[in-house]
Amino acid sequence: SKDTESIDGTELPVYRGHLVNGPEPDPESRRPDPVRMLIGFLAAGEREVPCAWMTRWFRDVIFAFRIGF
Repeated sequence: SKDTESIDGTELPVYRGHLVNGPEPDPESRRPDPVRMLIGFLAAGEREVPCAWMTRWFRDVIFAFRIGF
């Protein structure tokens, strides 16, 4: 794949995904932004916390059934 693309005669960096740059065809949006990756990382961490709680809860319930309360 190419590093740049031409949109309306303007050479811009290609869109690399929401975690890297924006899809809008302007130079400011297409500039790589490390903050986007941090936001994605933090959002993924927040999503995993309920999964971890659910896993722990499920393990405790199974243990309680195995020992007969």
